[in-house]
Amino acid sequence: MNKKINAVKAKFINPIKELSIPTFIIDSNHNVIEWNKAIKNLTGVRRKEILGTSNAWKAFYSEKRPTLADLLLDGKIEEIETYFQNFSKAKHCLRGYTAEKWLEINYERLYLIMTATAILDKKGEIIQIIQTIEDRTESKHIKDRKEFLNSIFRHDANNMINVCHGFLKLLEKTELTEVQKDYLQEAINASRGVISIIEKVSKLQKVGREETQDLSLGDLIQEIVNKNQFQAKEKGITIEVCLPEFSSNVQAGELLEDVFINIIGNSLQHSQCDKIKISGRESKDAIICCIEDNGKGIKEEDKEMIFNQGFKRGKSAGSGLGLFLVKKITNNYGAKVYVKDSQLGGVKFEVQLKKSKGRPEKRRNSLSQIENDFHLTEDSLLNNEHHLQNLIVVVDDNLQFLTYMKVLLENYDYKVETFRSAVNALSYIENQDYHSIPDLIISDIRMPELSGYEFFKNLSSNPKLNRIPFIFLSGLSSKDDIRLGKYLGADDYITKPVYEEDILASIKGKLRRKKAGSVFETEIDKYLNLEQKRDNKLENMKFDEEIVLFLIFWDDKKGPKLIEQYPEKSRISLSVDKLGTQIFQAIVPIYGQSKNIVNAEDVLFRIENINKHAYLYFDAFYDESKRSKQTEFMLSVIAPTISYFESLKLKKILSNLSNILKEDNDTKKINFRQYWKDILGILSKFEN
Repeated sequence: MNKKINAVKAKFINPIKELSIPTFIIDSNHNVIEWNKAIKNLTGVRRKEILGTSNAWKAFYSEKRPTLADLLLDGKIEEIETYFQNFSKAKHCLRGYTAEKWLEINYERLYLIMTATAILDKKGEIIQIIQTIEDRTESKHIKDRKEFLNSIFRHDANNMINVCHGFLKLLEKTELTEVQKDYLQEAINASRGVISIIEKVSKLQKVGREETQDLSLGDLIQEIVNKNQFQAKEKGITIEVCLPEFSSNVQAGELLEDVFINIIGNSLQHSQCDKIKISGRESKDAIICCIEDNGKGIKEEDKEMIFNQGFKRGKSAGSGLGLFLVKKITNNYGAKVYVKDSQLGGVKFEVQLKKSKGRPEKRRNSLSQIENDFHLTEDSLLNNEHHLQNLIVVVDDNLQFLTYMKVLLENYDYKVETFRSAVNALSYIENQDYHSIPDLIISDIRMPELSGYEFFKNLSSNPKLNRIPFIFLSGLSSKDDIRLGKYLGADDYITKPVYEEDILASIKGKLRRKKAGSVFETEIDKYLNLEQKRDNKLENMKFDEEIVLFLIFWDDKKGPKLIEQYPEKSRISLSVDKLGTQIFQAIVPIYGQSKNIVNAEDVLFRIENINKHAYLYFDAFYDESKRSKQTEFMLSVIAPTISYFESLKLKKILSNLSNILKEDNDTKKINFRQYWKDILGILSKFEN
């Protein structure tokens, strides 16, 4: 072993002495075997003071703690985030990590990037760790200043222009002279232009930094069209979607949405059309989507320049960034975009996207769209809505934005309570009786004392409040922010800047869902027609005996059939067999769907008759013996209470169980007891 170490020393250590990058090396016993001049100059710790000891930490810390090299040597990768601000796998190295940290060295505060790399013997065992240090203090200060200025631009300026635009739109609804209307329209157009610039600059900063994935183009287009229907209707424009069912997904990132938003927006804003048509086709390697209109078209000489940065033409032209952004995003995906004349008479944009290997799932109505499944029309659900005066709570630390939201919503006959602090809002909501709690909550995220995320978590863990529709309305628009908001289970996540019509459309949709949800709970109780009364002795029972996990298959001839249950004996006096099969049987007529599950679906509801909550997860696996070539199944959890927030965690567990079932179809290989224990771990806090 000594010969091996000496050979490694001869090969690696001597050149490192003169290396300009601060570097040290430890052996398999954590002893320092090299400490070069550059690290001595950085830390002030001399070579002879540290060589042969395990005290490399003394050069960086006042108290003993492991260096990045020590953590890598001991295999304690999970502890890196305890000691460093950021860390990641080192590039071009299988056994290495990079971490960052502010440190006080020689009475100077430095931002250091540290990289630890393992040296292995022939058996793959670590014999040494090399750690390099890079001083990034100056670039960190520059980056922080840039992020600070961007934050002011994106958040503060964004908020202010949003408020200006909002009040201008409200002013538009008042009595004005013709001259005042002209001036007002110019101001609205200018404010909308600033909002558009902020949006597009933010998107341009993300190009090249997003992860690509398999995306269903059909679903994406339909979602964008739904978002634009309000504006199109206002302008008297019909949007026609004629997309085939594509044989595969496309390879792209989250910014693909902005490609189509900007192209469709170009037709809505500037084409003077009354019809937009979206069609598609596919070739061997690509999926082509065409967006065309019957408007005024684009001059031949402008077609070559239309994707150039800052290109504008005509009085209605915007910032010139929209189509430039389209070109930047498509280039980043290795895709192509063309502009042509349309047979409709206007312009035609053709976007060619790379195919991915993933097959798109068939689009269908989600089980969550219960207002459609109950055949509840918008008119019936919103009948006398204004007279009922739905109560909306708005939380934002920006007073001007709060004032705008209050005026806007009250203008549409909503009752509004505003709060500059999530702490105060939470106290107000918790102190309302059941009949006075808000119908909907809108909240910012970045607030003092209690963030919007924590505010939502508090509401979600309260059984009385976890059904209130919740919308995040925030200037935080990064992929991670939106992902976290959706992971927590918020009903919507709207990013600022935001337009009046987007807020109102989201509010209407969430209130409609809330009303339909109430109908669902009433209807499922009626369908179940359970003879068991409310159990008022719940406090005398063991909580774990009140939680049941079960699996039911749908048999084409006999209907629902109980396959597995854990625990086998429960304290729910009504048999799980009867309860579960009745729920599955009830779901079909209530939702009005065919028994052909394409996507996994889930639903959380309360069974009033037995004073329990039920969380249901529907899926299907391939079954050659069936005419439909699949067996539909339902995984269910029955418990005394399940909050909406907890249902998101249950979804992960049942989704994993479902995936195992779909891979093998053998229920005997599934450890239901372990899954039940995992579920118990999530729900048992309600015992306290």
